[in-house]
Amino acid sequence: MAWAQSGANSDPTYVALRNIGLGSEVVQVTNFDLKRDAGTFRLNSGTICFVPPVNGKVTGGVFVGDGVFLLTPPTETERKSLKFLSKEDEFSEKFEGCRRSPPSWPYVPIVRIYPRRWRAEG
Repeated sequence: MAWAQSGANSDPTYVALRNIGLGSEVVQVTNFDLKRDAGTFRLNSGTICFVPPVNGKVTGGVFVGDGVFLLTPPTETERKSLKFLSKEDEFSEKFEGCRRSPPSWPYVPIVRIYPRRWRAEG
């Protein structure tokens, strides 16, 4: 096995993904909805900066701005659970900035958001 002899984590695609930075492609967004399954990321205002492609695929991006994540549970059991736990029919969380990272882009929701209530004051 040539790959095993070349050392752990030496695959060129892995190395490219591990060392990825921000690219030069930047898009301004206003009132943009990104829907995935039962969730919607509503990007009210901000900028998305994408990472450079690896093997011809863009694997991530960073959003800087403000938005809201909305979740309406798709099943009756999940709706009842949300209502019991939060006393709300829909989950809604405001955030400032978020990012997507491999291997999820662009098929699943953004994986990390930064809710305003978690921001350090000061």
